[in-house]
Amino acid sequence: LCEFLVLRDPYERVLSLFSYLKSSQSSHESTNGVFGDMTFVEYLNSPYLEGSWLIRSLLQIPNETPITKEHFDNACEILDNFLISDIKDVDKLIPKVFYMCFNIKDCNITQQKIYSNKTKEKITHDFDSLSEKTKDSFNKQTKWDQLLFNKYKTNVHNS
Repeated sequence: LCEFLVLRDPYERVLSLFSYLKSSQSSHESTNGVFGDMTFVEYLNSPYLEGSWLIRSLLQIPNETPITKEHFDNACEILDNFLISDIKDVDKLIPKVFYMCFNIKDCNITQQKIYSNKTKEKITHDFDSLSEKTKDSFNKQTKWDQLLFNKYKTNVHNS
């Protein structure tokens, strides 16, 4: 079994998800409008900000259980066997997945037309422009996500 994972910067992921779910383009999603009138900054400071989803999923940890260093280490033991890439480097990951999973050495993927994110009502909010209180709140709630991202983002992991 060949396992691979594409990670995204936690702040970019949260901003994108919030923006999408607030937009009319997510009207077909059951979670559309779940944020109501909440602003992005209010969301970052709220208990609704989801953190540690990957660790919780890998280890089947309920939302009520606080994530610990031991949970992080156990998740890393699992992820150390994965091919992992930052979403920005997915073009480097694909040939490696073809080789490692299917023994296809020359993965001649023709250049495809790249479709950018289509969310029309996209919210932009630079992390550095946030108040220190909001940055602290976000960093606290996404601590383990950020540690995972920083551990595995630098290259296509697991040669």
